[in-house]
Amino acid sequence: MFVAVGHGACGVADAQGARRAEPAEVRPLLVAGLGEAPPPVVVCHRPTAAARLGEDARNALDILELYAFTCPADPVIPSPRGIAAALGLPAPATLEQEAATLRDATAMLLARLAASRNPEWPGIASVMARGGWN
Repeated sequence: MFVAVGHGACGVADAQGARRAEPAEVRPLLVAGLGEAPPPVVVCHRPTAAARLGEDARNALDILELYAFTCPADPVIPSPRGIAAALGLPAPATLEQEAATLRDATAMLLARLAASRNPEWPGIASVMARGGWN
């Protein structure tokens, strides 16, 4: 699941689409332990998401970490809009679109990683998978 956290509202996206959600619906997703149900969620800038929701967000994976690993020399503005700009995706205008951008950007970055011929990446990807990145 992919969650864009705004001020007082959230956008949530999965394979079926994107929708608006209340923070009360999203909070339990961010605090479940890794490996427990529900599965981890992807956010952009975990500290900000946690602060806006008033939770520690230990179940959240941060797309900025995946971006930094996949595109180590490329700067990015730490927001869904910044991720979209860096990857050439359409700029999101709503929380629902931000969540969909996180979904699409994650797929793009993981595909880039899978296609890499860097001999060190499979081992690093294995460590990332153990940390919850699937």
